[in-house]
Amino acid sequence: MVISFKAPCAKLENIENLWLQLSKVACNLKCKHCYLDCHQDTRKRNFLNMDIIIKTLKTPPTELKRIYLTGGEPFLYPKINDVIKYSLIKADVTICTNGTLFNEKKAKILKEIEKSTPHKLSFKISLDHYMVGRNDEYRGQGVFKKVLNALKVARKYNFECFVTCVNLKNEDEYVIKKGFETLFANQGLDIPISNLKVVPLLKIGNYAKYYNITDNSQSVSFEDLDNFDINNLDCKTSRVITNDGVYSCPALVNDPRGRLGESISDASDSVYLETQTCYECIKRHDNLFG
Repeated sequence: MVISFKAPCAKLENIENLWLQLSKVACNLKCKHCYLDCHQDTRKRNFLNMDIIIKTLKTPPTELKRIYLTGGEPFLYPKINDVIKYSLIKADVTICTNGTLFNEKKAKILKEIEKSTPHKLSFKISLDHYMVGRNDEYRGQGVFKKVLNALKVARKYNFECFVTCVNLKNEDEYVIKKGFETLFANQGLDIPISNLKVVPLLKIGNYAKYYNITDNSQSVSFEDLDNFDINNLDCKTSRVITNDGVYSCPALVNDPRGRLGESISDASDSVYLETQTCYECIKRHDNLFG
């Protein structure tokens, strides 16, 4: 007997958000829960080719609203200032960073770059708990303090800041948000709690290795979509540019199921929701990265 299975499909509407994976999985940290299996090995760095960036942005998608610069850690990219300036000519830009390499010197330079372009620069910085011990348990000793400093510097120069928190212990989101609200107030950070994004723990990448997780086989069924607005998914309006081609989602750049083609022009507009990450998006009735 042959058993066939076909996952539900999400079809691209338009590209409003474009992700540039600048440093692939190179990072200065090695977080225990990193879904991309990021590493600190300088010998394995595979920075996004500048020619690919220029070619992609030379004629940007007509509906493009925002460009996300990501990795790994994007501040490891040797020519990041050039990428930021070129990107800001095309759309608003958000740098997705762990915050530990961002300082006042960089803030001054980036503010001058922003002033010379027609769009706005913002930061999406990872901070996984409002308590130092809970955050540094997964991200490394001293990271909490560095991230708070990065947020303060960014706000000093009037960059909008978003904070991404991975819900490491499956805590009540209301409690998490109240904790961050208190932290922001105590630290003098004028960051609205609406700029905090709480996302589920993806048990893939480093986490799967560290905790010996072997089963990530949960996939989306057609029944899962009965009470879900599929238009909420990032893959309806986003694409990720890497050295290895175009992918549907930032979490799937190491997964061949997420690869859609060589370039924007030839990439498939259909995404099959067949991964554990897709299931997490559906389960929380929200996108993971937008």
